[in-house]
Amino acid sequence: MSMVNFPIILDENTILRQAIKSDESRIQEIVFAILPQYGLPIDPQGTDKDLFDIENTYGGGFFGVVEYKGSVEGSFGLYRISDSVVELRKMYFDSSIRGKGIAKRLVPILFELAKEMGFQKMELETASSLVEAIGLYRSLGFKEKMGENETPRCDKSFEINL
Repeated sequence: MSMVNFPIILDENTILRQAIKSDESRIQEIVFAILPQYGLPIDPQGTDKDLFDIENTYGGGFFGVVEYKGSVEGSFGLYRISDSVVELRKMYFDSSIRGKGIAKRLVPILFELAKEMGFQKMELETASSLVEAIGLYRSLGFKEKMGENETPRCDKSFEINL
């Protein structure tokens, strides 16, 4: 029986829920506003193509949003790589909700969800300019892994055994 059930109420202002088709434009708005702030290119035909068809892209995984005070202000995805490996993707929060500890509470929930879905390892790719995110990943137990990245704008990879 599943222990992780969405929506999840984190606090009086914050709800985590599964994304729906009508969330896609707001998610694109958030992600495409954040990338340039960190000197990263927007790639709607490549790396960011998943944001235009979340349901089909994340079948076998999960894509969710962070609602803060009733509006979508963040996103997160679990993308199935193989039967045992899932990738944490597209975890972006609007600047209005950064620094509130939401990601630090969210990622352990995603660890549990991924385990319930049968995954044994979580991976992610990120860019050196995303210093806060890298600090978070390390604090949650992710280890840097060497090798080629799939995503052109990413120069770092991390993994954790679940």
